[in-house]
Amino acid sequence: MQFHAHRPARAFLACVLLAATSAPDAQTPTDQSPTDQSVPAAGPEEAPGASAQREFEHSQRVRAAQATVNRIKARLELRPNDVMLQYYLAMYSAQAEDREAALSTLRAVAERRVGLHPTRDDGFEPLRQDAEFQKIVSDIEANEPKVLGAKEAFKLPDARFVPEGIAYDEKGQRFFVGSVAERRIVERTRDGKFVNFATEADGLKSVLGLRVDAARGLLYAVSNNAFAHGPDEGLENTLLVFDLKTRQRVARYLAVEAYSFNDVAVSKAGDVVVTDSATGAVYQLNRELDELILLVRPDGIPSANGITFSPDDKRLFVAGSVGVFVVDIASGRVERLPQPDNVAAGALDGLYFHEGALIGVQNVVCPGRVVRLALDAAASRITGLEVLQAYHPLLDEPTTGAIVAGTLYVIADSSISRLGEDRSLRDAATMRPTTVLKVPLHRS
Repeated sequence: MQFHAHRPARAFLACVLLAATSAPDAQTPTDQSPTDQSVPAAGPEEAPGASAQREFEHSQRVRAAQATVNRIKARLELRPNDVMLQYYLAMYSAQAEDREAALSTLRAVAERRVGLHPTRDDGFEPLRQDAEFQKIVSDIEANEPKVLGAKEAFKLPDARFVPEGIAYDEKGQRFFVGSVAERRIVERTRDGKFVNFATEADGLKSVLGLRVDAARGLLYAVSNNAFAHGPDEGLENTLLVFDLKTRQRVARYLAVEAYSFNDVAVSKAGDVVVTDSATGAVYQLNRELDELILLVRPDGIPSANGITFSPDDKRLFVAGSVGVFVVDIASGRVERLPQPDNVAAGALDGLYFHEGALIGVQNVVCPGRVVRLALDAAASRITGLEVLQAYHPLLDEPTTGAIVAGTLYVIADSSISRLGEDRSLRDAATMRPTTVLKVPLHRS
């Protein structure tokens, strides 16, 4: 799904699921949102013509969903057993109001037991009250393995913080966590105290990806207002740079053509890259020009999200809606990593290279899980998927993590779907402080 402002925050969490169904050759975006397709009931004092307008908008959404169905089917002709494509086919069939196609496709996906599990606000809303749909979802939950064991690292003190990005400063032994709701970054000190590190006064909008450049004493923060904004704000996508020692902002890079900056990665040499999930582009910080330039063109990677460098800093691994993509930095060439058809490697939010494998935090297409993607010796192919954590009671809308001494510290329950486009929080009184979980990455 293409990311747009004025959409529920869950759409953001989805990593803008399906701008296209493959890259770079299937680039037609869809304006379809994973929200309820039903026409709302008329209010008691509805303005003249409002009902007709609603019906028109509803029909437009259904047509857009059907167009996406057709594109997915075209990709399935090339990869007929790709389980991610099949799952999206079920989802968009539901939005296109093709109940039988949606249920039969979802049932086939469920029988493959690959961990794909419809959750709230995920695109299946037209079927949410359907008894057969509920039975399929119940069977998925009963049959999928429960991989538990992650322990609580710490909780954030503010229940309304709504975090998305997290980073760790090894030298200072402190964590940084960014808020999409409150437009600030907090520091958790080595003695467990929480203090503000940066705020809206420093130019922050909603804070997404965070990454520490330890060698240079810098913190990089992705900031945008694409899905939560004030009434008079223009669209803004920036990369902010802070000095770890002085806590001062030392640089700000604005990309006027970007739509929804998401995650950031830093190489050992200090090279910096940023994903734009809405356009499928990847930006690179050009030191000579002192500005962000395109490394991967728009629509290059559908729903580009989590990003990490290869150990030799020559390639990027980028999470997309249908899998993981690899970018050759010198040429800008993009390829989807080949993978077995039964590997569900799409919709990864955080993505990290660790000990010859990729660690991913997955959301939206499941309640939330942490996975390890095994790679071949050349890191040119995904060979398998290991579930490191799934169905943990606190894994609800997980987003990103930070690897510290062989452990992934992951934002477990972000509450990001509660954030409205006007920055309001749904059912704010019932929110609870977010937990950061410790997921061991050692191999059994």
